[in-house]
Amino acid sequence: MEAELDSNWVEGDPLWWPRSKIPGGERKGVTEVDPPEAWAVWRRQRLKPPLPRFVLAPAWSLLFFVCSIIPLVFPGRTPDDQTVALVLFAGAFFLLLIQPMRIANQQPDGSMFRWKAWLMFGDRAGLGVLAVTAGGGLLTFAAHIVVDVRWGWASYALFFLLWLHILYRSANSLSPPSARWLARVEVASQDLSECPEGWQRKSHFWKRGPIFERKLAGGRRLELYGVSRAGADFIAFHLRHSSGLLHDPFANPEAVVSFHSGPLGGCGPRLSGLQAELVAPPLEIPEMEWPRSLIPPSEEE
Repeated sequence: MEAELDSNWVEGDPLWWPRSKIPGGERKGVTEVDPPEAWAVWRRQRLKPPLPRFVLAPAWSLLFFVCSIIPLVFPGRTPDDQTVALVLFAGAFFLLLIQPMRIANQQPDGSMFRWKAWLMFGDRAGLGVLAVTAGGGLLTFAAHIVVDVRWGWASYALFFLLWLHILYRSANSLSPPSARWLARVEVASQDLSECPEGWQRKSHFWKRGPIFERKLAGGRRLELYGVSRAGADFIAFHLRHSSGLLHDPFANPEAVVSFHSGPLGGCGPRLSGLQAELVAPPLEIPEMEWPRSLIPPSEEE
């Protein structure tokens, strides 16, 4: 079992993709591009695709959101119409938020709390939409109680815009392919004494975790990160989105789907503006042999 897991560690589990998306048994996606020759010793490690795991949650969330208004439109059909409506309403937003938070938490050095903080306060545009829709929804909800019940429909509409904003923003952060790049290293001989130009040192020696970091526009950052597997040590190259999710730095931005409706759904830069950062790797790493257990079966002789 361990050997089987090792063989899928780099290429990814075949069960993550439909057979129709793996022509000839290859897992390469349409969004992936090959890196420059300077990256020859690095290998792409495909992580579990995030967006397909987000499909069911919005569907159930929308069902709860629509059902939340039924007890108020057709009163007297439940023991407590307001309580039932409130539970369904809260459940709709809970279902919409919990799955992206779980996905973020399962990524290398990911955090559900960092992802939620980004969703709410990650940039001015997102914060502005949040303030208008959530704040307006609460005000009109109060107005429907003390002024006129018809304000309740305005409140419902504003909260639906908030729901759409969270849906689009979440999907945009999850839609780029998730991967990182690995280079095999010998810890004792790998020179980490000099910090790459423009980077910040996070550790003075190799370790399992962040070693160097470079901040980019839009809250993104590049990371050099220590990883071990099958008795071997690696340095991983990460492109970490401001939400904390890992995006494949060598992916075609034009092939990555976006979800927008006016100001709704903005998530900041994802894969754009990276060309100058990816001409060559930040560290010179000599080519080393990988453990046989980590080499995909298709590459074995």
